[in-house]
Amino acid sequence: MEQYNLESSVYLRRMWDMKKKWAPAYFREFFFARMSTTQRSESMNHVLKKYVKPSSSLHGFAKRIEAEDAEEHDTYNEKVSTLTSSPIEKHASRVYTRGAFSRFKEQFKLSFSFMVYHTSDQHVLQLVHIGDDTLQSWGSKEFK
Repeated sequence: MEQYNLESSVYLRRMWDMKKKWAPAYFREFFFARMSTTQRSESMNHVLKKYVKPSSSLHGFAKRIEAEDAEEHDTYNEKVSTLTSSPIEKHASRVYTRGAFSRFKEQFKLSFSFMVYHTSDQHVLQLVHIGDDTLQSWGSKEFK
């Protein structure tokens, strides 16, 4: 305080006198003003309880965090492979995470199992499943 000529500041003098209470919090990664170490721990525990099951082990939690980190790294640094040169698939590969794009790609691949035909009524189209290798559940709707 003397080195920087701050002795006249009542606020800073009080904070300096209380430094043993706030210094441990300040010298960690974040400053938690007037929050004790115990309060910080309780606060972080409260946040974690929202996202982590009580039955989860610390080791399992750490492995999950590492896996998420690796997935995020791969999402931003590796190009995913596409099935076709379709603009919608290319767009999906850019905007979805790798996991979401993988699920999209499976659904996109299934869409190739259908053909659309014109009927005698030019306002009606017929959707036909081609290939019986998998059982699909779907409904039909007629629009005019």
